[in-house]
Amino acid sequence: MLQAFWPGSRAERALIIATLASSFGFAAFATASGLFFVRFIDLTPNLVGIGLAVAGVVGLGSPLLFGRLSDVLDVRTLALWLFVFEAALVACYAFTSTSWMFIVVVTAVTFVDRGTWVARSVLTVRVVAAEQRVRFRAQQQVVFNAGAAGGSLTAAVPLQLDTRAGYLGLLALYVLCYAVAALCLAAIPPAGGPQQARPQGWQALRDPAYIASALLSGLLLLHHSLLIIAVPLWVARSTDAPTFTVGLLIALNTVIAVLLQVRLSAGSETTLGAAKAGRSGAFVLVPACILLGLAGFGNTLWAVTTLAAGVVLLTLGELWTVSSRWGLGYALAPDALMGEYQGIYNLGTSVEGVLGPLIATYIVVGWGFSGWLVVAGIFLALGLLVGPTTRWGERTRTEPDVARLA
Repeated sequence: MLQAFWPGSRAERALIIATLASSFGFAAFATASGLFFVRFIDLTPNLVGIGLAVAGVVGLGSPLLFGRLSDVLDVRTLALWLFVFEAALVACYAFTSTSWMFIVVVTAVTFVDRGTWVARSVLTVRVVAAEQRVRFRAQQQVVFNAGAAGGSLTAAVPLQLDTRAGYLGLLALYVLCYAVAALCLAAIPPAGGPQQARPQGWQALRDPAYIASALLSGLLLLHHSLLIIAVPLWVARSTDAPTFTVGLLIALNTVIAVLLQVRLSAGSETTLGAAKAGRSGAFVLVPACILLGLAGFGNTLWAVTTLAAGVVLLTLGELWTVSSRWGLGYALAPDALMGEYQGIYNLGTSVEGVLGPLIATYIVVGWGFSGWLVVAGIFLALGLLVGPTTRWGERTRTEPDVARLA
């Protein structure tokens, strides 16, 4: 059982421990950060929202920049120092006292954090064999979920105490965990020298098939906004289910993800397998949306039952679509330009970050059952596009694209 979550090589284990440490520290502070910003930096909720929005817009350029750097620098060293820089920037929250300082710090943290994710993704390519990359990413995701759950539970006591010292303790834990993650990466041998020759300009930006795949995979991540934003609001406002059901549904999602993530990622190492997983995930999300919408009709028992069934299907769709995303993101990108290409794929995630909350609030919560049907139709259309988009990407993967590097 342990082997399903614990890789064999030293470098892979170092990456896993770094993931566990960073997710634990991040979740511990993130769980309480909203209250910390409002109560002890004396910001209004609107100012917090504005700061996060500014950070999100500025952060759009981060994946491209750090993806490019991941190709021309030793990516292990880059990822290590990004952990260190992020820890230093996070520590600045303790000294933040005005709205403009908050906007500057949260923007810097977000910019570096997005770059860290790209560098870690490229580092996976450098230390994990091609046929094991998707499985390893699944193992990372399991460990990330476990670490995030532990971090969220750790935040419960400081939240209950509601003191500045308690929140600063969580902030210190965040910094410490990122320092531990940096030390883990230091144990990995350097990933090799920089590329000696590159094509002029941004190769990935001249690859429409890959960009289309990135955007499609990003839109399939709409399930995240549905679970985190739409479902809680839907339960509280439009169903007879008790409000505490939200916590149980999130826990159900986490348990299923931990148990099945690695297993359901099998076969996504190839473009054919990844496309099949993406298509299956999208099609499973269709009935998931319908069931969640139907929870708005009927009594408490009906609401709880349909919500639980909907979240089970939503989670299965999540596991298949993220496995597909990992597989296609790696398989359709040349190893020599993996950083640049992973930067493009991470931009797909940013698209969901912008559109997802709007769809979850304005369409799903605003339109009710009709909104759930609209989102189900979106997933159906995306599922039908996975195959043609992947075949387009395969047709345009030619050795000369990589040979031009020489």
